[in-house]
Amino acid sequence: MGEMKAYGSDAVRDRKGLMHVLDETGDSRIEWDPENDAEVAAAEKMFNATLEIEGMKAYEVSKDGTRNVSKPLKRFNPNAAKIIFTPAFAGGGK
Repeated sequence: MGEMKAYGSDAVRDRKGLMHVLDETGDSRIEWDPENDAEVAAAEKMFNATLEIEGMKAYEVSKDGTRNVSKPLKRFNPNAAKIIFTPAFAGGGK
C-alpha cells in the first residue's frame, strides 16, 4: 500500500506554491500543487487577473527566503514557493 499524506503535512506543503494578494480587503491566498494542472491553471488565472490591476506588483520568494525580490514578476511561475502581490506604495512627503 502507498504512503498516505495528510493535507497540510510538511511533505505536501513543501511542494505546493502559495500566492498572497495584499490589498485593501486584506490578504487573499491561493495554493497550488505544481503537478496538478487544474490548480496551476487557477493560480495562473488569478496571477494574470491581479497583475492587470493598476499598481499591483508580484514578487517571488524562494522557500529559504533568499530569492532576490527586487524585480517584479511579469509571468506566473508554477514552481515558485511563494508569490506576493502588493500595491504600489506612494512616496512620502515631508
